[in-house]
Amino acid sequence: AAAAGAVQVAPPPPLGGKPSTVQAAMPGLYTLPTAGSPTPLGASLTTDGVNFAVYAAAEATAVWLCVFTPEDLASGAGPTAEIPLDPAGNRTGTTWHVHLPACTDQLLYGYRVDGPKAPHEGHRFDPTVILLDPYAHAAMAGDRVVYGEPSKTFGKKQGPCWPQYAGAVPSRADVFDWQGVESPNRHLKDLCIYETHVRGLTAGGGEGTAAAA
Repeated sequence: AAAAGAVQVAPPPPLGGKPSTVQAAMPGLYTLPTAGSPTPLGASLTTDGVNFAVYAAAEATAVWLCVFTPEDLASGAGPTAEIPLDPAGNRTGTTWHVHLPACTDQLLYGYRVDGPKAPHEGHRFDPTVILLDPYAHAAMAGDRVVYGEPSKTFGKKQGPCWPQYAGAVPSRADVFDWQGVESPNRHLKDLCIYETHVRGLTAGGGEGTAAAA
């Protein structure tokens, strides 16, 4: 999902040197990061904070969690903070993870990933680019307020989807109202798996997923 009515957003400045290699607390945003858990993928609430977990190819050599306040993202000032993930303590297999205790929900986030630059082998790692978490529950739309229209505020490197890289940290205030709908509890053998891009399938005339299918 993408946030509507978003602000005009300037493209991020180029990365000056290497990102931080020290994990530290950010008063008012989160306390000292801990190792976190490889599951579930994405940003998920814990009893005392938010856990971040993302898959990266086995060839990835470094990952940074980049967090923004809405104000910093809108101003184009770059990440409010960058948290380097330790390959020894913040990686399980091909999943990189970190936990931010006491994390505020007034944050947006993305990742930098480094690794070999070998396009002929399928590797296009570039730590100067901030990537959207593919498991993000919601994404910042910038000035994209109409479905199918590209952003008008983007840099050459980011392409027409920028700043779609900014995922939203989940909020404890977000409680989905199922309006009395309950699971039909059908057995797995009686189910048919239908895979689709829900937004693309249902964006035309506002019809529901069942009707569109």
